[in-house]
Amino acid sequence: MKKIIWTTLIFTAFFLCSAVNSSSVYAGSLEFDPTTKSVNNQEIFELNINVNPGSEEITSVDAYIEYDSTYLEFQSIENGDYFPKFFQDSSTAGKAYYGGIVNLGEFKTGEGTIATISFKTLQEGTTTVSFYCDTSKNDSSKINKNDFDVTNIIVCANNLSSEITIGASEVTSTPAPTSKTITSTPAPTSTLTPTPTTEIDEGGTGGTEEIVPTEVVPTALPQSGILDNVIKYSAPGLALFLIGLALKFLL
Repeated sequence: MKKIIWTTLIFTAFFLCSAVNSSSVYAGSLEFDPTTKSVNNQEIFELNINVNPGSEEITSVDAYIEYDSTYLEFQSIENGDYFPKFFQDSSTAGKAYYGGIVNLGEFKTGEGTIATISFKTLQEGTTTVSFYCDTSKNDSSKINKNDFDVTNIIVCANNLSSEITIGASEVTSTPAPTSKTITSTPAPTSTLTPTPTTEIDEGGTGGTEEIVPTEVVPTALPQSGILDNVIKYSAPGLALFLIGLALKFLL
């Protein structure tokens, strides 16, 4: 009888220890960073998706993301620096999927950022971005261990959502330009005045300008013409010519 009791106690203790050890294995979780964020309406913002595998080696992560499509509009998912390969799907409004995986024969340890997801806000209010997680379902968030069974080590209760508070849109007002009164001033009438022309002595070394006055054209005819001057100066010569001619005939 005592042997049966001891056997039962040992089996029970072993079972409890196994249960404790198995529960310690399932310590993985996913979180959004930051877990709270305030943004304006019609603004695009980003959230990091982080993984914490505990002390385990992992080979892949499946993150099923849920959001309210009346408050948020999906923009993109960009791969982080944790997994070299990734897959994404955003074909259903209100849902998004990210899948990251290691290269063949490799594994990952420790915490890290697996992806960055971005949304555009659509209206004011408060909404939540969260992970869909149900270990009894296949299409659920998972953190897959590096073992033969690809054991899912996620603990759904440890996942962290992000609460988004959306405020009013920022409106930037531009002051209206002040109007200026334009006063027209009549242009002064100009009087034509002869101005001297300027000639530049290009041959000089200093480039000295030489001002040459402009010749003024007389407005009246000269008092005596050219014919009067010819008669005046040719009369004595004509007289001498006639005297010489007369002396030639006399002699």
